[in-house]
Amino acid sequence: MINQNNSTHYIILPFNFLRHNKNHILLVNLVGEYLSLSESDFEKLITYSIGETSALYPYLKGKHIIAETISDPAIELLSVKYRTKKEFLSFFTSLHMIELTIRCNQKCIYCHASSKDLDKTKYDMSIDTSEKVVEVIFMSPSNSIKIEFQGGEPLLNYETIKYIIEYANKLALLKKKEIEFVVCTNLTLVTNEMLEYFADKNICISTSLDGPEHVHNFNRRYRNGAATYEDVIRNLEKAKKFIDPSRISALMTPTEYSLNYVEEIVDEYIRNGFNSIFIRPLNPFGYALQKISAIGYDPNKFVTFYKRILEYIIKINLEGYFLEESFTSLLLTRILTHFPPVLSISNFLPEQVFLV
Repeated sequence: MINQNNSTHYIILPFNFLRHNKNHILLVNLVGEYLSLSESDFEKLITYSIGETSALYPYLKGKHIIAETISDPAIELLSVKYRTKKEFLSFFTSLHMIELTIRCNQKCIYCHASSKDLDKTKYDMSIDTSEKVVEVIFMSPSNSIKIEFQGGEPLLNYETIKYIIEYANKLALLKKKEIEFVVCTNLTLVTNEMLEYFADKNICISTSLDGPEHVHNFNRRYRNGAATYEDVIRNLEKAKKFIDPSRISALMTPTEYSLNYVEEIVDEYIRNGFNSIFIRPLNPFGYALQKISAIGYDPNKFVTFYKRILEYIIKINLEGYFLEESFTSLLLTRILTHFPPVLSISNFLPEQVFLV
């Protein structure tokens, strides 16, 4: 916005603003730099009434809210930061999610994948198809490729996982690209042989842990109705003997039943040695949609739950235990910095994902 007031010399650069309490307005520019102004100072800013001798003037300049002229070097710096923030657009997509099967040995109460019984092998991806999928993935101009194996339960199609890893590694070497793999598994079918292979290939594991035993078992059960918690925890401990724990992550999906157990859920993650937790709201698709009246909640309930989780996580950190809520970290990185978010295990942003 160009200044039409000849008595004050500055231009206003693009920013978004929001009244975040009764008397203050939050300003955030294109690259996440932010400043909180009083109502009166905000009025002065937009009416070009802030003089160069004002104590507020250098803060507005430093946060790239204003510039002195259209040729101000600060505008070029802002442009560099904005290009950095959007750099991922030059490389199309880096994270590719391969759904190897929709068979699953569990039938979680909130499953959105419409999973099939174990004998329905026709829903598995074949080796021939997987080879074509990998070739399409490597058409991406991105220098760094991440492949995430999903399902159903992808370990039910373990031979195809191994084939994709071996073939993708060969293509990565040939095309001089970095390659990383994540197996998203409920952990109940993992064997020592699998874990040895994953360790040898430096594979990451992402799993689900919905909280303490009674919460997890309410949400996540085998297809025959049996509880899964003990198997998950036992195999999680086994996985840590093969794979660096920093390469194992977990997420949780709250149902209506989960909402009353904020501290217990976080404590379960701490008890199992995690330094991150990812809170994922229900997706009203598939099996979850059939059960939505029993497990669902309105957005306000989820937001209240989410706030309580964050408050408790902050308290835990202040007491000396590092624990990150991964989705919040992604949002804050995207909002408040000029760097594109780094993709965490099984966490993604829509413009960086290709699902096959």
